[in-house]
Amino acid sequence: MLKLIPSGMSSYGPCRKSYGIKPVIVFPGWFVEPLSAQQKETLWILNPKVLPSFLQRTPSQLSSEQIHLAAYHLSRH
Repeated sequence: MLKLIPSGMSSYGPCRKSYGIKPVIVFPGWFVEPLSAQQKETLWILNPKVLPSFLQRTPSQLSSEQIHLAAYHLSRH
């Protein structure tokens, strides 16, 4: 779980946001054997060429507002 906390704010304050994350490992130039369905739930190991199609098939879990808020705080670091 990724927690974004604006600087100067308590980690228990009302501005705290938590985001579920999925780790992705990419191997450029390599063929990667497909993972089982159970393995895909926790980790993706991919050739970077297939990453866009994996992302397109994954249902959106964040609202546009949540994405902009997370991008804003990440861009500050």
